[in-house]
Amino acid sequence: MIIKVEEGKGIIDVLHDGLVACLKIRKPIAICYSAFSPTCEYYYKAAGFDPYMAQQLDQLLIDGDDESILDTIPDFLRLFRTGEYAVEIVRPEGVNRDRHYATKANDLYYDFGDVWLYTQPEETLNPERIQYYETMIKNGGRPKVIVYSSSMGSYYWQHNFIIDGHHKTTAYRNCGIEPVYVRISMNFKAEEEFAAHKTLFLSYDFLLDDNDRKLITTHFPMVHCSDDLISAHYNHLMDDMLRTTTNVMAHYVEFFRKIYQQQAPSELRWLMARLRAILEGAIDRPVECFYTYREDPQGPNWRVRWPVAYVVSDNATFCEWIQLAFNTSWEEMNKAVNY
Repeated sequence: MIIKVEEGKGIIDVLHDGLVACLKIRKPIAICYSAFSPTCEYYYKAAGFDPYMAQQLDQLLIDGDDESILDTIPDFLRLFRTGEYAVEIVRPEGVNRDRHYATKANDLYYDFGDVWLYTQPEETLNPERIQYYETMIKNGGRPKVIVYSSSMGSYYWQHNFIIDGHHKTTAYRNCGIEPVYVRISMNFKAEEEFAAHKTLFLSYDFLLDDNDRKLITTHFPMVHCSDDLISAHYNHLMDDMLRTTTNVMAHYVEFFRKIYQQQAPSELRWLMARLRAILEGAIDRPVECFYTYREDPQGPNWRVRWPVAYVVSDNATFCEWIQLAFNTSWEEMNKAVNY
């Protein structure tokens, strides 16, 4: 079922900046993101909220038929932003052993496939309410949960933020029965969505700790050239990471190369400041800095590309790395900025 929302209130929303999915209910209340590590680690943070959104659906979600629920959903969706939404009622068969429930306010989990994110920490739930739903489920009742399914474009992974039904979800889990749920997802173009929310991180920054900030800036470089609080905050986080890292990874150097090749004056100045942060860090301890790939033939039609790094430990080795990575000298790069 496709529903078009016009003049949506934007009270409930899931926003994406390319790395982080952020659930907002008036303000950011939960995020999840991936470090893109070999073990597919995902990180989840939640501030919690007062669950008021689906009050008009409460009784229908407990004992209403599918048609009645779907008839009422358009009114509920007016709390969301303007756009096109897919809505379906899912009745799983059997037990989904690949599903993972992120139940804590701060959680680390792995990509098990189907992930449900509690937007209220489980420890804050009412045990009596959970027991009420357990009894209902054991007697054959199937109260519905509402989830917002979030897909992150080219980095394909899908997570389900629980919008309404935390007590029901826990009761289903305790009974060993798959939840029946209403799944809502928004149709959007990934690149347009990411570009529109480039500064989203400043909104959810209060949910992060220092480790989160380092992981996000490590795996998701962005150019911020403006003379404003957002740019200053992000660039400060990035420089801290570059001064303390021992490995400037391939995707970072490739990102820097594109900036240099484009030769936009403001972005060049931004780039030079970031490269100086790497040099400042290398003076304190050696840093492995990527500069090329080595191809390793694995068969007639298959090659593995391994990143090759150059150890930077002082000004001389830094200049040598610049020549290897950017095919120009540090002196020429400085001249381009000052031209």
